[in-house]
Amino acid sequence: MSRQHYIDVSVRIKPTNGSERVAVGVADNKVQVNGKQFSYPKAVICGSDQSLSYNVIAKRLLNKLDEGYSVTLLAYGQTGSGKTHTMFGPPGSLTEKSLTTVRHGESPKQWGIFPRTMLTLLQKPDFGSMHASVIEVYQDHAYDLLNDRKNLKVGKSRVAMAMRIDKGSKGIARNSGGRGYPGMDRYKEQQRQREEFKKKLEERRNAAKSSTARISSTGRSANKQQIEDSSFATVGEKLIGLKTPTDIAALSRKVEAYRIAKSHALNDRSSRGHCLVKVHVVTKERNTITKRQILFVDLAGSERIAKSKVDGMRQKEALNINGALSTLGRVIKALGAGSKHVPYRDSTLTMLLKSSFGGKSCTSVVINVAGGVNHMEETLCSLRFGSRMTHVQNKSTIVVGEDTSGLTSNVNIEEAIHNIKSTLESMKQRGLGPKFSNSANSSEIKSFLENLEKEKMYKRKLGIAQQENLERPSQAARQAIKNLEFQVGNMNMIILRQKSIKNFYIEPSTAYINKEAELQVLLSELQLAGGGSVNNVRKK
Repeated sequence: MSRQHYIDVSVRIKPTNGSERVAVGVADNKVQVNGKQFSYPKAVICGSDQSLSYNVIAKRLLNKLDEGYSVTLLAYGQTGSGKTHTMFGPPGSLTEKSLTTVRHGESPKQWGIFPRTMLTLLQKPDFGSMHASVIEVYQDHAYDLLNDRKNLKVGKSRVAMAMRIDKGSKGIARNSGGRGYPGMDRYKEQQRQREEFKKKLEERRNAAKSSTARISSTGRSANKQQIEDSSFATVGEKLIGLKTPTDIAALSRKVEAYRIAKSHALNDRSSRGHCLVKVHVVTKERNTITKRQILFVDLAGSERIAKSKVDGMRQKEALNINGALSTLGRVIKALGAGSKHVPYRDSTLTMLLKSSFGGKSCTSVVINVAGGVNHMEETLCSLRFGSRMTHVQNKSTIVVGEDTSGLTSNVNIEEAIHNIKSTLESMKQRGLGPKFSNSANSSEIKSFLENLEKEKMYKRKLGIAQQENLERPSQAARQAIKNLEFQVGNMNMIILRQKSIKNFYIEPSTAYINKEAELQVLLSELQLAGGGSVNNVRKK
């Protein structure tokens, strides 16, 4: 069942410091700035009370989740306006120690909306299981924060859904690497994949048309829903289970530690990428499994370079942030005007937010603004953007449970995983996987493999050091992080140089890469379905 829902927009006002003149006024849930009044907010939150923020903003979304919808909460605003504070909490607050200072069932005072929401869901005895992934969109590329910042592909979610049916793996839209096919075998493999994809796509279209003729005008078959769902999604990100309050604290610290954040004139800790935390909520009842999503989006803040005074790489980051936010603005404008063309594809961020804006999700937005007169122009821009968001409608759809005795059962998923692993092994034997050239020097190969292991080791140590610094910050810890960051960067450069040696390393074909992506999707499906360890998939 679908319903039209307008996007809820609230405003949170960051308090000024003692010496700064206040520019933002609030009266009767209306926001006033420089003689201009904004009456659209569902709620206006003043001050730093995290409990008030959660109660006003998050509880409406939880009600929608209980009704059966997938939901999104997005924080928007200029740099330093309090988005990360609202979504996660102030730096250093997301510790396990903070849990020991509160009674069972309560949230630590400084925790933001994301960890508080997760704690609330854990307290529901029949709510099922939760798994989370964390994606950072940095300079228009998507990275997996829970898997050593692995570069993720972004494609249409209908492709990922259809991967459970053994189809050709075409459709990955971005970050594909642009690799070609140097040999005739690879060219033939590419042609075969294309023809297979076209044939099966045509079969699904014909099946959808036949199904449409049989069902009522208000009903839709599951197959047709999959084909028409043209939202975008990352493929193959790592999932982490959330079973205890400690799990929530640990995940929140990883988000804080692993995101790229730098200081500048406007913000001591400015996020340089957009953070998307996707929580999969899975409930089971007899032979039915229902999968809903909660998407938390903490956008990087817009900034005026003249004010932030950034240069070099920081300036390039700022331009990318502003560019993605400008694209989001064009998307919102097009949706509000009812335009036939909406420019989702113009940035990775807007592709990943397609379901949240103009899609099937119930979406809420919190506009974060700074209350001081020095930020008045940026505050007005943010409030105007919030006003445009209120005109966007989503065709929110209640998530229908799937029959676990059919296609999505663990046995069928395990069977598909086994088949794809066999296909990957066959592709390796045909020279389509990653490999070294026959003329590659054996000592250089050994050095390359050792360097890969060293890079993994340094990344692992860096992650541990970053999290420990959040628990016990010190100058020595910060210096250790700086040293490890240098080691990671240095090893990465060495590996890239070795890969560039002529007649040494041959990258895997696109067909192989996409088949690996299919495998990652299925492994995630098995994990969400409660299939246990992916290492225990049966072998024939």
